[in-house]
Amino acid sequence: MNKYFLSITILFVLLLSSIPVNAASVPPEPNEDGIWVIDDAGLLIQSQFDSLNDKCNSIYLNTGTPIVILTIESYESQDAPDDWEMEEYARFAFDEYGINDDRNEDKAILIFISELDRQFWIELGGGYSGEGLEDYVQSIFDNDVRPWLAEDRWFDGLYAAVEGLRPILEEGEIIIPDFSWSDEIWVVDDGNILCDEEEVELNMIINEIEFETSCPIIIITINSLAEKNASLISFNSYMDEVFDEYGVQDCGIVWGIMVEFSLWSDMYWYQITVSSGEQYNGDWDRFLRDQTWQMEDSLYYGQEYGMNEGSSLFEVTTDITQYSEKAINDDGFKIDEWLEINSIPILLVAMFLFIGIGLFIYSIPKKLKFRKRKDEALVKTAVINRAIMSNLSGGSSIRSEWNGVFGGMKDSEIKSFRQLDEKLRHEDVNISLEKYGTELEIIKEIYNLRSSRSDIATAFSIIISFPMAIMLVLSYSNSSTWKMEAQKISTDDIFIGIFVTVFIGFFVGPIAAMFFRMINNGSGQLKKEMALILGLPLMKRRSRDNYRDDNYDNFMWSYHGMSRSFRSSSGSTSSERSSASSGGGGGGGGGGGGFGGGGGGGGGGGGGNF
Repeated sequence: MNKYFLSITILFVLLLSSIPVNAASVPPEPNEDGIWVIDDAGLLIQSQFDSLNDKCNSIYLNTGTPIVILTIESYESQDAPDDWEMEEYARFAFDEYGINDDRNEDKAILIFISELDRQFWIELGGGYSGEGLEDYVQSIFDNDVRPWLAEDRWFDGLYAAVEGLRPILEEGEIIIPDFSWSDEIWVVDDGNILCDEEEVELNMIINEIEFETSCPIIIITINSLAEKNASLISFNSYMDEVFDEYGVQDCGIVWGIMVEFSLWSDMYWYQITVSSGEQYNGDWDRFLRDQTWQMEDSLYYGQEYGMNEGSSLFEVTTDITQYSEKAINDDGFKIDEWLEINSIPILLVAMFLFIGIGLFIYSIPKKLKFRKRKDEALVKTAVINRAIMSNLSGGSSIRSEWNGVFGGMKDSEIKSFRQLDEKLRHEDVNISLEKYGTELEIIKEIYNLRSSRSDIATAFSIIISFPMAIMLVLSYSNSSTWKMEAQKISTDDIFIGIFVTVFIGFFVGPIAAMFFRMINNGSGQLKKEMALILGLPLMKRRSRDNYRDDNYDNFMWSYHGMSRSFRSSSGSTSSERSSASSGGGGGGGGGGGGFGGGGGGGGGGGGGNF
């Protein structure tokens, strides 16, 4: 049994091993020299084929580097795996054809199209790895090739691709300024923009730092990327090439300064970049790169408005040494220093939050008691309201039959109540409510359970502490991420904190108001129903000690003592509410759109869908 199972297993393994891992294929390569176009999809007529091939052959004869063009009908026609797309197939075809340049530097180029899949890719040979050409290659597709291919103008698109790639082959090797470690000359003024005295002084500063830390700082100046055969890559990529060429250790920092002369004025335009070792990945790398654009601005303002507004080139290069030394020594942000210099606003935020939260927690028992006894107060208030109105009815059946509740009054009741304002304004009435003294004491007790004042104090504390907290967060972020040193809250932090608070307040404010109304459920309703009795001396005073006359009548009601008029207490009629809520509105719909898909460069190439 074991032998039988073993035989089956071996047979199964042999069968699996016989299945090809990669069944994809490529069209046959040309069988004669000087043919660089493989049009398997048949996209080109003969004259177009000849024109493209002549172009590629001319480039090859001048540079020794081939540009091969490959078109296929689809990935399916070449038995490519289902998960393959343009980059995978182009790289596979590149390797299958074994494309290379005459110098054997692996610097050939393949231009690839899959017609039915509508995908395009430019694959660069491995010799271009690390030269930073991906963005340039992608721009060829985005700007020059895709518009033609989108209209199925295959020849125009392929010709634009070849023409766009030609400068890569004709520009030559990137030129790196000479540098020798043994000379200990750290300023390479290839652009000749520094005077000799400045070079000497800068070199002395850097020498001292290098002696103490064993970490080099190199400053290189150039006039343009074109004179270094690097016009197709960014200044950042060029300085990365310099860093690698010099073999700078991980703790080293290489700065680049490029000067451009303006065609319209006598001003210079400076571009500054930095390439640092792996030791500075993260916050320090971000810090160093953040300084570059600030120094560029400072140089511009120095030329435009004078040294009081900006900096000279020597001042900027001196700053470069200081920033570098700070990074090398890891002399960065320290939380204890930040806490010390911002201790006052931190304490204020903590104090306001403590007060606000403490008052809110303190008011919770009162809120619960109020919600539990609110209905009792409403019932007793309605009884007293009816007693007062019975003395003011003046023979009016509407007022004498009123139920004592202001909420939901009928239009006839509202109009009748409004008449009392005019009547009592000229001839006041005094009504003793002493027999309702017990009820009034209970109503007052329940009414005083409201926590509106503590809610206001809580809201005020939060409103004050919130912008201060934002200012502290901004200060901390700038100190720890960008400045790499502890700093106080700045003017910018203050303005941003206020702006963010106001902005958020538009959205959070209504929610917070709704929250407080919810937790103080019925507080406003009770106050409205107590409109007739809130003016009583009993309701106004906090204790008998406030009055010298103990015989003062705390239960005497009068119109002039009311906190609100009958008009405001009774509310609006249905017609008034309808008129207030009526209005017009308008609106319209809009539309949107989108863009077609495209591919991103990377891994030594670029392209996309068309």
